[in-house]
Amino acid sequence: MTDNPYASDTLRHLERISLRKRKSPIVLFFGRDGAFSDNSKYLYLDAVAGNYGFDPLWVTSRPAVSDLLATHSLPVLLLDNPPKDALPVLLRAAVAVFCINPNDALTDPNVRASLEGAFRLQLWHGVFAGPQDLQVTDLAPLLNPLLTYQIYGASSIDAVLSPAASFDDRFAEAFGVSELLRDGYPRNEVLFREPTEQDRLGAFSLPRDQQPRNSRASRASRNILYCPSHTRIGTPVWRESRLLETFRQIHEKSGDTIFIKPHPFEAALAPASRIIAPGLHLIAALDDIYPALRDFDLLISDYSSLMDDFHLTGKPMLVLQSPQTEKVRQHLLLPDLHYRELAPVVTAEDLPAAIDTALSEGSPKSTTGIYTETHQGSAARLNHYLAGQVQRCCAITYRTTDLNNPES
Repeated sequence: MTDNPYASDTLRHLERISLRKRKSPIVLFFGRDGAFSDNSKYLYLDAVAGNYGFDPLWVTSRPAVSDLLATHSLPVLLLDNPPKDALPVLLRAAVAVFCINPNDALTDPNVRASLEGAFRLQLWHGVFAGPQDLQVTDLAPLLNPLLTYQIYGASSIDAVLSPAASFDDRFAEAFGVSELLRDGYPRNEVLFREPTEQDRLGAFSLPRDQQPRNSRASRASRNILYCPSHTRIGTPVWRESRLLETFRQIHEKSGDTIFIKPHPFEAALAPASRIIAPGLHLIAALDDIYPALRDFDLLISDYSSLMDDFHLTGKPMLVLQSPQTEKVRQHLLLPDLHYRELAPVVTAEDLPAAIDTALSEGSPKSTTGIYTETHQGSAARLNHYLAGQVQRCCAITYRTTDLNNPES
């Protein structure tokens, strides 16, 4: 309940103002709250480095993120609470870029209303395995306001990025767009080059003695990344004592180091990186993993879209199956996942032997990944597209009728 009896009127007013307000060449980039990561980050950094004819701004409500970027002279807009100082900028912005549901990024309804007139691009954060948003309305409880709010936000965009032709229709249907852009994911560009200093902002870095490019001759252990999807039912899978004990035993036997990266939705359980036990590290859930992804020798996951990206490194992977993940898969109506064509499916009991086999023999499966588009240069191509949208949104057009001279 709000103390402002005119709150709903104010939101309608801001929406109308946003729709009618002349736009400026400003592109706003939104990520997960409290993070500097994912596709929006890398598109934003390319926009800052390039000269595309618009002003890029990273938008955050977290002072820590704002201070981090400002310290490195990167343009950032900090949303105050309430966002009275930010509203004039939001109302003039020509384009807004997202990599998650806009309603998750725009938690303040005033901010959401102020972007009603901006062109909205959805980059998303990976190929979803099962039905999503507008695809579930036949089965979903549509009188549940939380669900309709989610679907409303997901469908409040103008264009969406698809990384493969086979997924075009899935993305178009899920988000209800009439324009679809097909290109690689900007976040994957860093897998094909050395990360820059700006890439490493907000990102996880391996301990120096575990970095293969810095200590290839002396590094004896291998780096294993365990990155499960969000656990929607019960205890997060990465916190299960039996699995943690298995990881400890693997380290004691082989000297391999295991790094656990929880899903960003579990940030409250993993707010900071720390050592759980010798050879067992926890990575902060909101840290950007992509600059360090090539430093891992093996990825273990379940149905996370990170597997599609790690597959680009050519290194082995394992699909870890458990009763819990199977329940989640059934709950989400997930089909037989394509990840199982990329890597062997194993259980926790099989994990030690499977890791030895994968690291000694490499991946036995050579199936081509799902991506059909080139990731290198995708950020520049997308920013050139955004420059065109900025020009369109900023164009001043109106019709003049001269009543004193009807023939003019």
